[in-house]
Amino acid sequence: MSRLQFAHIPGMGPAGKTCRVCRHWNTDSHKERVCAKAAELSGKRLEDLTPVSGGTCACKYWEERSETP
Repeated sequence: MSRLQFAHIPGMGPAGKTCRVCRHWNTDSHKERVCAKAAELSGKRLEDLTPVSGGTCACKYWEERSETP
């Protein structure tokens, strides 16, 4: 079975925005970047998700973060 990666379809969010500048792009316990919104919506732990590249196009849940990692 594949592991969940995104909260929604990449590219369906604001044009020109990426996961790198989204407040939901967070670090799991293994220091990999995953989508916290995907975890929230699915009820899964961050560690159970597939890592997301910072260059992935924004989805509809994209929210600007206050600082860029």
